[in-house]
Amino acid sequence: TAPQLEQIMTGYAPNFLGVVVPIPSAATGKTKSDVLKVGDISKFDYTHFSLAMSRSRGFALWVAWNINGGSLKKISRTGIKFRKDPDVPDDAQVGDELYSNNQLDRGHIARRADLVWGPTAEAAQANFDSFYFTNITPQHQAFNQSQAHGIWGELENAIFEELEINDLKVSVMGGPIFGSQDPDYRGAKIPKDFWKIIYFRESASLPVEAKAYILTQEDLLDR
Repeated sequence: TAPQLEQIMTGYAPNFLGVVVPIPSAATGKTKSDVLKVGDISKFDYTHFSLAMSRSRGFALWVAWNINGGSLKKISRTGIKFRKDPDVPDDAQVGDELYSNNQLDRGHIARRADLVWGPTAEAAQANFDSFYFTNITPQHQAFNQSQAHGIWGELENAIFEELEINDLKVSVMGGPIFGSQDPDYRGAKIPKDFWKIIYFRESASLPVEAKAYILTQEDLLDR
């Protein structure tokens, strides 16, 4: 069940690092026409993250989120179910029908552990919000899970080992890369590749740095 509090929907903060790191835009072409709109809304805000959806694919085009390393909380995921966002049309988001009896994980784009910071009630809301299917893409278990040495799961862990994350503010963006050759499965196309950009500054006097990655699960999807 949702936390018992007035819902907090702050979304991604572009000025989180003290300079503006804007959300991605789809200015022209096929991507612009593929952005899902609900009324006048094309950017959906949750606690500590925002995203835009692909109309044609039913997954996020991008997700942008903030991490406050100084106020991260350890909050259990026990009892929280993956579910569709009631504010997004049901047929515009791929749900549980894709994930049963196979090796596909419900892969968070914005990591749950990244989002659970701030006052306890706010962190609990972020924990809950992270399980909306709008933040989920199909990822093979061997790609997604850090305990299985999956590269997506281990990426941020490896980066943060080099940084003092306990005192660091970070802005992150990521999502699938949609390709025409992505395999069809149960009425959906499974993204083969994903991108992630991590923005940070190690002190207020230093400029913002960025690390950008493209990761693939193409070699795993024939399993």
